[in-house]
This record gives sequence, structure tokens and C-alpha cells, in this order.
Amino acid sequence: AGKMAEAKKLQAIVAQGDWAAISGGIVGTKSALETYYGYGGYARRPLPRPTEADEAKFAESFKELVELEKSLS
Repeated sequence: AGKMAEAKKLQAIVAQGDWAAISGGIVGTKSALETYYGYGGYARRPLPRPTEADEAKFAESFKELVELEKSLS
């Protein structure tokens, strides 16, 4: 029971990252990869290129998950 609160917090972060990947789809996931890791680029046609506003939204939706991942390494 001692680590239950920590586990719930971590699960909430992972679940939010999962939702970001689901809701953003390939376009959002690739955009976030490009923002945080420097690779991913744009999805191929016929998928759209994200706007700057979309890129910011995708980056924000993955931010907490990426920070958690970096804290574990």
C-alpha cells in the first residue's frame, strides 16, 4: 500500500500520454516525436501536415509523459 499513491500518479500520466497518442493519431504522435526527440517528421500523404497551433497542442499533450520518461533514465 506504500507505493499505491505513486503508482496511481504514474498511471494517470501514462494514461494521458496514451490518450494523446490515440486522439492525435499518427500526425500528433509524429509531431511530438519531432518536437521532443528530433525525429518523426511529417506523416505521408494523404495525412495532413499539422499547423503550428496543432504542433503546440500535440507537444503539450505529451509533455508530462516525456518529462516522466526522462526522469527515469
